[in-house]
Amino acid sequence: MVHVMIDKNPPVAGENRMQISIQDKSGADVTDATVEVDYSMPAMMGMPAMNYKTATEMKDKKYNAT
Repeated sequence: MVHVMIDKNPPVAGENRMQISIQDKSGADVTDATVEVDYSMPAMMGMPAMNYKTATEMKDKKYNAT
């Protein structure tokens, strides 16, 4: 199971912090995965599409990204 929490809802232009926790079928925390956040925004009137990727860092059994 994957849980994703973001510090702002809705996300805003600029920095947004995200915490991702992963548990296996038995409910144990998965702390040895490589997690990358890949996010995008489709093109809108007057704005091109935007695509981003960022790595995560492990802290307190959660993968953290900005």
